[in-house]
Amino acid sequence: MGWMYFRYFLWNFAGRQNDIQGNGDFLDGNWLSGIKAIDAERLGNQAALTAQQLENKGYNRFYYLPLLLGLIGLLFHAFRDPKQFLVVTALFILTGMAIVVYLNQYPFQPRERDYAFVGSFYAFAIWIGLGVFALCDWSRKLQTTDAARALGTSGAVFAVLFGLEAATSGNHAMSWTIGFMTMVGALLVGLALLFNRLGLKESLRAQLMVLLTLAVPALMANEGWNDHSRAKRRTGVDFAKNYLDSLEPNAVLFTNGDNDTFPLWYVQEVEGYRTDVRICNLSLLNTDWYIDQMKRQAYESAPLPIEMDEEKYRQGTRDLVILDAPRDPDSPYVDLGSALSVALDDAKVRDYAGGKKFSYLPSNSFRIPVDSAAIVEHGVLSSDEMPDLLEAIEFTLSGSDGNPKSYILKNQLAVLDMIHNNNWERPIYFAVTTGPDSYMGLQDYFRLEGLAYRLVPIQYKKASNPNAFGGVATDRMYTNVMDKWSWGGMDNVEDGIYMDENNRRMVTNFRLQMSILAEALLEENDPERALDICEELLVRMPNENVPISRVLMTVQGVLMEMSATEKIPGRTYYELPAERRTRAQELAKQLTRDLFDIQADALNYYYSLDVDRYKSVAQERRIAKQVAELMQTTATLYMPGDSLQVELTEELEALEAKIAEAEMRMANLGSFEF
Repeated sequence: MGWMYFRYFLWNFAGRQNDIQGNGDFLDGNWLSGIKAIDAERLGNQAALTAQQLENKGYNRFYYLPLLLGLIGLLFHAFRDPKQFLVVTALFILTGMAIVVYLNQYPFQPRERDYAFVGSFYAFAIWIGLGVFALCDWSRKLQTTDAARALGTSGAVFAVLFGLEAATSGNHAMSWTIGFMTMVGALLVGLALLFNRLGLKESLRAQLMVLLTLAVPALMANEGWNDHSRAKRRTGVDFAKNYLDSLEPNAVLFTNGDNDTFPLWYVQEVEGYRTDVRICNLSLLNTDWYIDQMKRQAYESAPLPIEMDEEKYRQGTRDLVILDAPRDPDSPYVDLGSALSVALDDAKVRDYAGGKKFSYLPSNSFRIPVDSAAIVEHGVLSSDEMPDLLEAIEFTLSGSDGNPKSYILKNQLAVLDMIHNNNWERPIYFAVTTGPDSYMGLQDYFRLEGLAYRLVPIQYKKASNPNAFGGVATDRMYTNVMDKWSWGGMDNVEDGIYMDENNRRMVTNFRLQMSILAEALLEENDPERALDICEELLVRMPNENVPISRVLMTVQGVLMEMSATEKIPGRTYYELPAERRTRAQELAKQLTRDLFDIQADALNYYYSLDVDRYKSVAQERRIAKQVAELMQTTATLYMPGDSLQVELTEELEALEAKIAEAEMRMANLGSFEF
């Protein structure tokens, strides 16, 4: 109830910490009031918040005012018209707390669920309106004794609760909240009494009270507008088109989640864009009806090459397929076609625990012979790539941890069936958002062409970048990025758009794939185009609309490599025209400066926290310190003597001294372990 309802309720009527999905810690997704002393009791020191925390558009401070006005209206309604009050209360409870109970929602959902309770919030908004009416009514006939009795009761509750908190947890967030609301309530009651005593006309009293309370919705609009407005934002549509523009004609694209699939469906269904591509959602591929859909024509896309008969995959059949360990560890790879014939043979099943029978594959490692004639016919590889053509693709079905699987689900069985039957006729892609668990161990044969990996009969070396898989089609991807992609308004710095957390996650994928491309271009000794990509990335996804993050460290490293004005032992010196090198240096300096400042800002915040919260962010502190040190190290390596290098060295030394002082202070407070 606390996490799945009251937190959302207070987002709307007390205030919100940020728009980042919370996971239970004090850093993200909580409610707050904006009164720093009270919020510090629950969320740690609020006086040293970082620039990114303060600039988050979801940082909404309502100072309890909507909540207080609603509570006044609730009480007034209950006493004035109990029957009508019960009707609104029923709406409030049944569209709020009752939903949590009925659905038995557990905390930490895939996404925040506040939208499910909007009916309840509407009901409370009714009480906010009645709260204004209550104040107007009090200005007519409120008695001093009644006001004193109500405020005295609230004050007594504050005193008792404060004493209980002092005797137990020592956390006074609740009592201070009640105390603050009592003081504001006393001010409003005092104004009502004053208007009454002054003998003002009833219409004038009402007008004054309405004007006064209009400050509440005005505050809510001022604080909440920028994180609710979708003006000038077309990211969903443009991002979907960028996905499709990353693909060759007649392609098959495997997706996994809602955020990457629904926009693709929209642009195909509504805008008729790239209807030659077949979108295949791996989550839905676990159902028989969706496999049926994939086996039918859609738009200009031919049926997918799934040759399993319907009775082989109908619901309850082959929902799970067991993988045997390889019989011969020295030769583990079984022909995929032969293995599928075993899995699809109803007579070949195994008994497992509980007497259940499962279909099985005779190995977890498979071999797919490569038809070179089909490769040439369908133009899968360029003439330069043909010497690297494999006789067969050999892979082991593995999960995101890299370990071999012991079973697969129906969707992966269907994917294996498609790959086997396709024979390279249609380009097969995996969206970069599907994740390693969906790649099934085929990562070594992936070629990045934009926002999707294409399966090709080339085995690439393991990338040094842990976020990169397979190879990069640098020419094709460069053309896609520079000539085809659109940016959904996020490059509009003048007007600005709101990029919520889901949008920022998608932008992280853009930044990541573009940085991998820039790195690959630099490895091909093509610094000119690498600089183009870095510049495009920083200009099209500016910090003003999409705050920069550590994912840009690869870009910072690429820019620094191109910024060197003289050869560095053990490093490649890249030839760039003087004006282009100057531009690379400008971008490198700004990005290095920004990344350092973000980490220093974060460290100053972490070291302002109390001991318990300080200990809970040990990993965040360690990473922030490492990144700050890396920024200073790269500046020293590539720009020795430059003003940036001198500044970062001095600031890092000062930061380290502050860190040492803070850690000593923490140790002196007791129970702190280094």
